[in-house]
Amino acid sequence: MIEEIEKSETIPMDIKVLGSGCPTCKKLFNLVSRVAKDAGITENITYVPDIKEVLKLNVLKTPVITIRGKVVMTGFEIEPEEVKKEKIKKILLDNK
Repeated sequence: MIEEIEKSETIPMDIKVLGSGCPTCKKLFNLVSRVAKDAGITENITYVPDIKEVLKLNVLKTPVITIRGKVVMTGFEIEPEEVKKEKIKKILLDNK
């Protein structure tokens, strides 16, 4: 267990938002970037507007958030922005 904690602290989070390049995907990227900054996460967040990369992940909904190559969220639900922010913050902090 200690090894896992030490390992995760040394491996960059490698946060990516993947999608088709649509406004919704860009909106999620901007939201993830803001939430990460507010949470004190200094990792680079990359936006990958390439549907071929999304297809490699075998997901049915876009946009997609990955951390260290693992899919942690798919789709962009219609809900208040504060709810989205809290969900994204929890995802980021749980995978830090």
